[in-house]
Amino acid sequence: MTYKISNWDIIYENNRTREVKVMKWIPVPVKLAGDGYTELVCKDPTGGLFGAWCALLQVAATCDPRGTLLRSTGLPHTASTISRITRIRQPTIEKMLDFCTNNLQWLENTDSGLETPISQEGARSTHKTAPTIQDSTVQDITIQDKKIALKYTKISEDEYIKLIERFGKEDANTRIERLELYIGSKGDKYKSHYMTILAWHKKEKDKENGNDDKYNF
Repeated sequence: MTYKISNWDIIYENNRTREVKVMKWIPVPVKLAGDGYTELVCKDPTGGLFGAWCALLQVAATCDPRGTLLRSTGLPHTASTISRITRIRQPTIEKMLDFCTNNLQWLENTDSGLETPISQEGARSTHKTAPTIQDSTVQDITIQDKKIALKYTKISEDEYIKLIERFGKEDANTRIERLELYIGSKGDKYKSHYMTILAWHKKEKDKENGNDDKYNF
């Protein structure tokens, strides 16, 4: 099941955003007296659900296509992955997804062919479940608007998120590309490509500090 922001192109895009490939800001309507806003805040007077919704818009702005909550692998975002990216507690994300879908119609559900529950952690399903974030691997990365397929480098979605959190997306993608080119040209095998990237980073730091003889990766 895939979540999609209702009327994304009409509400959250304008003539300026449609000209850019990477959104760095989102036009959000100011409607403090609107039924949707007041209903959401009445549901949670602390503003937690509204904050989660605003964070969700930022996640949606980075997806491809924009407004459809898909990860880089093409798999749907879940409450767990959204929570990890936004640093907002998963129960809050789950409540927001449910309320914005069923009460406000700010979100739409589209069947992606992967039947898996999104709202309840540990809930059972008799349908085929989607691969977990730990099992799925990143299929491609984007550097300077150029998409690069990963043929040799195996990085899980969970590991990719950790690399982005540590280095930033652009630097993380550059490090992954470097490993992809190295393995493709040398044919070397590594037990963990994620740990190899971290080891190379450590070697770089040790070299900068004049201590580059300690490790040989």
